[in-house]
Amino acid sequence: MTKLLVATGNRSGAASVEVVNLDDSNPDLICENLPDFPFGIRFATGQLYNRKTPIICGGSGSSYHCECHSLKDGAWQSIQSLNECRDALASAVFSNPNNNEGDDILLITGGYDGSTTLSTVESFDGNVWNQNIFADLPTTIELHCMVKINNTMLLQIGGTIDTSYAGTTDKLISLILF
Repeated sequence: MTKLLVATGNRSGAASVEVVNLDDSNPDLICENLPDFPFGIRFATGQLYNRKTPIICGGSGSSYHCECHSLKDGAWQSIQSLNECRDALASAVFSNPNNNEGDDILLITGGYDGSTTLSTVESFDGNVWNQNIFADLPTTIELHCMVKINNTMLLQIGGTIDTSYAGTTDKLISLILF
């Protein structure tokens, strides 16, 4: 993938969205005039679902969000909400090995719900969020990152178990097998 979705963020919660083209040799990948997100949020997560549809979930502003939005037909549209409201969460996409149509699975892990750091994992199959398909993470975590290694492994990097955001980030690296 040679595009980077940059959306929302900063301490006061922003709503701007843009795609940065990381491959200047392919001008077809440049996306311009993306609409702002419907509201300002921070600490949300986003991925490119099925290699074409941006999805942004969670985050916080005046409250902790459960909502997810996808960009369809040039507008941000609300889709199925997460089971748990959370910010400082991480996400990753990998191909669904049980689906011949090639639809992706979007995973959401950890985060903070306003009172507790979470270890739960939610998966999105394009229609609904499920919490009972994948086991919880081995520890609670927030402010972390996940990177897809292949279709059965994700690498979880960084993060903290400190819910105050004042602590230093732990040097946590773990390999998650699915």
